[in-house]
Amino acid sequence: VQENGRSVNRSIITEPNEDMGRIRAAQNFILSVEGSEQPLNTPEQALALMKIIDATYESARSGQPVAID
Repeated sequence: VQENGRSVNRSIITEPNEDMGRIRAAQNFILSVEGSEQPLNTPEQALALMKIIDATYESARSGQPVAID
C-alpha cells in the first residue's frame, strides 16, 4: 500500500469463514463425489493450475523462466 508516495505495510485481518479455503474445498470435494454439488473447479482449471505449479517449481530449481503450454 502507498501513503504519501511511500510504501507501507498493512496487516489484513479477516474473520474465519467456512466458505473459504481448505475447509470449503474439502466440503465441495465430498459433496461433488456424492453428487449433490458441482465442483468448484473444472478438470481443465485443475490441470492449468498444476501446470503453473509444476512450472514454478521447475523455474525455482533451474533459476530460469519456464514456459507454460
